[in-house]
Formats: sequence, structure tokens, C-alpha cells
Amino acid sequence: MRNVRRLTAASFSSGLETTDLGALATGAIGRVLGLGGSIASFAFIPPGFVRCETCGEYNGSTDEGNLDLGKEHQRTGKIVTVSCLCHGIPCQYCGKLKHRPISTSYAPETNAIWHTPYFAGMFGCPECEAKRRAER
Repeated sequence: MRNVRRLTAASFSSGLETTDLGALATGAIGRVLGLGGSIASFAFIPPGFVRCETCGEYNGSTDEGNLDLGKEHQRTGKIVTVSCLCHGIPCQYCGKLKHRPISTSYAPETNAIWHTPYFAGMFGCPECEAKRRAER
């Protein structure tokens, strides 16, 4: 799959987000345009993805070829399905929703698909995990 970022056990449990040059570039462009570091309102959203009115993330399915920016969108036959935070599971410590294990979500800022691994359900949300580490 193209443009898929996978979380590792270390990055998930520490609550750290992976930063790449694409995210840095979109932040810089957003600051130049006066958007406070975000160009999400100008981001290309692949056909088939619909923004959730409750959490602001995306639901839906699209062909993987629709994720290639700057190229002609050619069908690959591989369907990518994403779900929003509303379809997530509650944190075992505070009850706040987190992404469902073995699911994918879409990041419009980087035009990337994020995969949440199966072991994500064994951890709390990033805030609760940070508190638990501080208590140790």
C-alpha cells in the first residue's frame, strides 16, 4: 500500500506522533498562507471519503490510486477503507475514544493512511499512558 504509516508499539505506548517532511511542509505552507500551520481546508480529499460531523475525521472507501497526489489517478483495484474516531473503543482508564485496533484512518494534512495495530487495545489513550509512565 502506498502512503501507509504504521504505528509501532513504542510510538503508540509513548503517545508520540510520527513526523515526516510532508507534515512539516504542510505546516510551513499553512503558516505562509496565514492558516495557523494547517492547510487541512485546502487538502485534497480522495473521492469516497466523507468527513464525520462529530469528530472531524474521515469515513469511507476509495481506490488506493486516489491517494497519489500529482499523478493521474489510476485505478489499482486495491480498496482502502478508513473509519473515524467515533467508531473507536474507549480508553480503559478514562473512557475517551481512541482508534479501533486493526483499523485505518486518514490524515488529510499528509494525505496518508494510518494503520492502528491489534495491540493498540492493550494501552490507554496517549494522555493516560503519559500519566502512568510519570507515576512509575
